[in-house]
Amino acid sequence: MYHDAINVLNSAPIHDCADSIVFKVKYQLALRNYLINRFSEANAHLNEMYYLVDSSYHIKGYLLHTIILNELHEWEKSKKNCIN
Repeated sequence: MYHDAINVLNSAPIHDCADSIVFKVKYQLALRNYLINRFSEANAHLNEMYYLVDSSYHIKGYLLHTIILNELHEWEKSKKNCIN
């Protein structure tokens, strides 16, 4: 189920889309990868999202990112997300 959603989301042409669309696609990719224990891939999608979208969207991804970083045992990075 999640694999099919990941394939569809990965095929989404987000290059010229508004930040809101890019955020939604990258966030959903991160969430679905997290749910199937692919934490490194989930982390990569959120990092790409932070790079691609305006900083006003970043806070919306902090909770998920904190959980992912905990799974990756990246405690200091996780702590920084909690403080932000």
